[in-house]
Amino acid sequence: MSYRAETDLLRYAISLANDTYGLGLQIEFEDDDIGDARVQLSLADGVVSLQVEVKRWANHIDTELLLMKLSRKSPIQGIILVAQYINPKMAGRLKDAGLQFLDAAGNIYLRQPGHLLFVTGNKEQDLAHKEGKTAPVAKALSAKALVVMYTILKERAALQWSYRIFSDKTSVSIGMISQVMRNLEQQGYLAKSVSGETHILQPEELLQRWVAGYMDVWRKFRSHERWVCHEPFWQDERQLCTSTAVVGGEIAASHYLNYLNPGSAMFFATRQEVEAIARTFRLRKARTDFDPGYKVSFMEPMMPKELLLGDDGYAHPLLAYAELIASKDPRNIETAKRLYDRYFGY
Repeated sequence: MSYRAETDLLRYAISLANDTYGLGLQIEFEDDDIGDARVQLSLADGVVSLQVEVKRWANHIDTELLLMKLSRKSPIQGIILVAQYINPKMAGRLKDAGLQFLDAAGNIYLRQPGHLLFVTGNKEQDLAHKEGKTAPVAKALSAKALVVMYTILKERAALQWSYRIFSDKTSVSIGMISQVMRNLEQQGYLAKSVSGETHILQPEELLQRWVAGYMDVWRKFRSHERWVCHEPFWQDERQLCTSTAVVGGEIAASHYLNYLNPGSAMFFATRQEVEAIARTFRLRKARTDFDPGYKVSFMEPMMPKELLLGDDGYAHPLLAYAELIASKDPRNIETAKRLYDRYFGY
């Protein structure tokens, strides 16, 4: 199975590293399968072989989760991570963990006995046109494109729906659905079988790409109003059921895992639902980020309510996972790992 987009990124990053730093990196494939790729690094005292792990959207994956998953495959020292871009903060964390990496901007960390190369701070596209090369960069995602991606991640049967049915269920135009599906196929996320059915080739990679879009695009639809309450009303599940809004974030994650004690509330809600929740649970608008009380936030629903839902009126685990990752709270990140292992352990 060939993953075209990953292969393009890998070849570009290796070529850029060789040209920029005078390295002698060479790529090996078994049957052109990127999952079996290895990189040979020629040194004065011999040749080192490293297992390749390509993660186009590495910056939007929790570093600890990534390291945990890679360590299950092979000793970290024997792996090299290849990504579209690795920011300085992540570069430092990967270096501390001993995970070698390189990206399409020229950032790199290679450490072998007697050899060390560590370069960080290059921004995306800084080196993209060196000697006429063009880095393979994915297009920015629109809010509607993210609805399409979310739907096929949540409902695998959606890949076999007609575009008319898909449009009716998601409120996304047929033209947009067709464009997104075509782009995902070109990027190596989707492929058609001999029988004509469409399948996801890289569910884990597609999930992380969607999470990146959730953070960059969907979160912009959050209400700018800050709300707080004196008591954690969500401890009484019967009270939550009085609202027609969809409960997400920490509360949804707690429902699915029975692990996290929610310290804040988040709802997917219309303006009318926000006003009703504020009255029912006696919320007040916060003057600053430091107002005492439990924080409550709202996000405009980006799709029909039926698609938002998982079990028992709570937001689907995909939405809970993305919100936990986006929060950057270490406590939530740990919960996100557990949620990932239970529902998305591809």
